[in-house]
Amino acid sequence: MRIHSAAFAVLALCLAASSSPVLADGDGATHEEKLTPQVRQQLAALRAATARYHDFDLATQAGGWGVPVPETLECLDSASGGMGYHFVNPGNFGVLDPTRPQALIYEPEWDGSMRLVAVEYIVIAPESAPAPVLFDRTFHWNERFQIWALHAWVWRGNPLGVFADYNPIVSCRHAF
Repeated sequence: MRIHSAAFAVLALCLAASSSPVLADGDGATHEEKLTPQVRQQLAALRAATARYHDFDLATQAGGWGVPVPETLECLDSASGGMGYHFVNPGNFGVLDPTRPQALIYEPEWDGSMRLVAVEYIVIAPESAPAPVLFDRTFHWNERFQIWALHAWVWRGNPLGVFADYNPIVSCRHAF
């Protein structure tokens, strides 16, 4: 099972690394206050479902969020901003539910701790399949891995928008 989790974690890292550095979520920066009441309620439910994973040890040791092998663990950032480290839960693959993201995203802190900053939704489906939609947003297509993805910056504000790929406030400068 550990290898299975690591494989999904690597897949998520590859997805994030190879996605285009979109600066916003398609139609300009979408900030939470501009979202519909239904989407704001879904984001609140997501926060409630993932709040316990601020405890990094709980998430990675008992919470089902796989930790990739150290050689593949990579903190992702770009000129557009950072993402951080991705940890996936294989049990959430195949589920399109606002409260069950496929990846938790952590930013490394100066003291060696990990700060939960965002989540990522990943749908494994062909490009010919209808684009998944969650939070009234269409997922991004990743040609290389034949995967659909959507980020949600629910634990760290993002000036580029709630659903942008990268966050200029997030950094990998304290990566291990």
